[in-house]
Amino acid sequence: MSSALPVVFIGGGGHAAVCLDVFRSGGRDVIGYLAPDAGDLDLAHLGGDDQLSSFVDADVELFVAIGSNRVRAALVASAVDLGIALATGISDRAVVSPSARIGAGS
Repeated sequence: MSSALPVVFIGGGGHAAVCLDVFRSGGRDVIGYLAPDAGDLDLAHLGGDDQLSSFVDADVELFVAIGSNRVRAALVASAVDLGIALATGISDRAVVSPSARIGAGS
C-alpha cells in the first residue's frame, strides 16, 4: 500500500473491522468511516454514505468495506462517478502472484 493519503471507509460492520486490520498493518491511516449508524468500529463515525459527495475534493482515498458484493459494487461505482480515488488494501501476509493485477479499491 504505497499511497500516503489517509483513508475513509464506507461501512462500519464486521467486514470493515477485518479490512481495518489490513490497512493498519500496512501502515495506512484510516481516519473514519461512513455508515448509516455509528457502530463499534474503532474509528470516527463521519456520517452516512449519503455524505460520499463531501469527499470529492478531499485529500483522502475511500475504501468500500462492505461484505455484500451488490452493495459494494454500487458504492464503488458512485465513488468512481464522483471522481473520488479508491484505496487498495493488501495484507502484508498475502501471497500475490507477480502476474496478478490488483485494481484500485481491491
